Amino acid sequence: MAVLLGLVGASPVRAFLIDFPTTFVPFENIPHIGQPIHEGITRDAITNVTPAASPALIANLQRGVENPDIIHQFDSEFHFDNSSIFLNVGFSNGFETMNQMFAAARPNAVGNPEFLSPHYTNFLEISSDVVAALTSLSTDPECLLQPACPTAQSAADAIVISALIPALEVNPNPDPHRATNPRSLFYYPPGTALLNGYLGPVQEGYLEAVGTVEDAVNSALGNHFDPSCLCNRNLAAVLGSSNSHVLQLQRLQNALRAYHAFQDLGHAMHAAQDFFAHSDYVELMAGVAVGQPIPPGTVIPVPTDFSQFNLAGLQTLMGSARFNQLESGDVLTIWLGDGDYSLGDAGILNLFNPDTAIEIGAIDLLGLHIPAVTIPAAGSNPNPFSGFNHGHYLSSTAVGLNKDCPFDPTLVPADEPSHRNHLPARQAAVQVSALIWKAFLQSIGEIAAPILLTCPPDKVVATDPGKAYATGVNLGVPSASGGCQTPSVTNNAPAQFPKGTNLVQWTAIDSCGNSATSNQRIVVVDLEPPQIVCSTNRVVAATTGSGASVIFPTPAATDNCPGVKVICLPPSGSTFPIGTTTVLCTAIDTSNNRATCSFTIRVKGAAEQIQDLTVLVSSFHLEHGTENSLTSSLKSALDALSAGNKATASGYLQTFIEHVNAQSGKKLTKVQANLLIAAATQIKTVIK
Repeated sequence: MAVLLGLVGASPVRAFLIDFPTTFVPFENIPHIGQPIHEGITRDAITNVTPAASPALIANLQRGVENPDIIHQFDSEFHFDNSSIFLNVGFSNGFETMNQMFAAARPNAVGNPEFLSPHYTNFLEISSDVVAALTSLSTDPECLLQPACPTAQSAADAIVISALIPALEVNPNPDPHRATNPRSLFYYPPGTALLNGYLGPVQEGYLEAVGTVEDAVNSALGNHFDPSCLCNRNLAAVLGSSNSHVLQLQRLQNALRAYHAFQDLGHAMHAAQDFFAHSDYVELMAGVAVGQPIPPGTVIPVPTDFSQFNLAGLQTLMGSARFNQLESGDVLTIWLGDGDYSLGDAGILNLFNPDTAIEIGAIDLLGLHIPAVTIPAAGSNPNPFSGFNHGHYLSSTAVGLNKDCPFDPTLVPADEPSHRNHLPARQAAVQVSALIWKAFLQSIGEIAAPILLTCPPDKVVATDPGKAYATGVNLGVPSASGGCQTPSVTNNAPAQFPKGTNLVQWTAIDSCGNSATSNQRIVVVDLEPPQIVCSTNRVVAATTGSGASVIFPTPAATDNCPGVKVICLPPSGSTFPIGTTTVLCTAIDTSNNRATCSFTIRVKGAAEQIQDLTVLVSSFHLEHGTENSLTSSLKSALDALSAGNKATASGYLQTFIEHVNAQSGKKLTKVQANLLIAAATQIKTVIK
């Protein structure tokens, strides 16, 4: 804190080129040689998506976009410098940094009323109001009567922050990020080569100032010991949630969170804008050489969604041939302009103004004394690194890629040739910055974000063994993107899928309440054949010369699915010829699965029936004479039939019938007689 309590010197010493009052600029912009480039792009991008955006919202985002050009903390990353697809350097880091800043902004913007409707336009304003709010709280009569009200701490914090106001008047929008490039002017700790980290202590002081303001607000709203209950109570519990001091400090707390969101999101936009200003993308897409003007009216294709603004998306959009030529100029220069500078590398001597030396006057700021320094002129811009076709600026061997500014034909020496394509690069930067703004608003739930849901492919599965349904079906993995963060995906799949076509509805819902549905078909097929059990083989006597009509029971058939039917050939009730016939029965289920079984039907002819009749006579145990008389007729009939003499055979059978009739009620019971007569009569019918 000792560093922060020092006061700003009377007035920063005005250096030849680097001067704090014009370097840390207020809302009026960082002039890019008189042109508010990033500021205009950012404004147009925001209003393209949200035409009613307030001037304060636009101003805050513009300041977030401006700051990377002040401290150049991630040169290659935030400015897409020193990047080449051919050399496989730079671009991946730039896109990663852009996405990290986008993600970092979200938690400070979600549900924060000070983000879309800010009451402040710079950190200085917030800090000044923090001083006023803490001072008012420390002297409030109601607060003074409450033991847990932080009057003393608030008064002390107000004094500390008041001491920072003069430094914040010099730099009203301190960048809340540390420089990570050791060759940045603002890197900390300072290096030993030329300007590496020369102003690092100043940036550290501003970072500490930001933390001091935030800690004071959080402390005032936080818990304080209350001796009346021997407990900790926050300010809202002490004074009431509707107390004006509580509400004002909560607004300031939200404003500080929003400040971080503006800075992070602005940094992401700066990177996207510099991609088009610093690379050969627009020239490649327009089909012109670097340094040659793109014809007016040429449409430069850009991604249509922020999720496509990455190396994979650009390769798809550009095609491999153009993509492999994509590069941004390598930066080994210090660009200096009146009131504006860009230190691509503070550890070298090459200057954008190659005949101008750098002079930084002695600086007294935040209790620090930064001594004066002079770096002599180098005389020329460097040529590109080996493997690069272009530098950031025009050199003796290569045309530069920088398109930050419009082309000025009146300049002597001549202006950078690539400045001729400033407008196409600017338009592309506006379009993609608008995509970032829209995607961010979707991510915090302020505008509806379409969810792209793709359910797994349709599936065909078999029924479980013995069942008419399938269980344990692996549906696959859906893909869901868009929406607010990653949507959660559910489905209405049942535990059992019945045979047939089943629709599974997948639903994706995000944290903002957006949803999307998609259907997957699960087709359950029955591949299991039925089971069939045939009856045993059957033997019947022929009733005519053609055989016998036989009725047999349908074989029993079961299946895992209902609807099985059985077909037998020949069917039951058919006339089966004399001899043995195989009956084939087939069980067919509704999925045309089949199972078969078979049995035989043997139809006895006349000869076999005569033999059976002989056995029947013998079974009656008649008197020997009677039995011999009857069986003799049957034997004679059988012999005649064997000789092919059907008439004679029929005659012997008739003799047999008459003899039976004669013995009916005598040697034969009437029942026995009837059985024998019926059998002989049937045989005669078969012989005919």
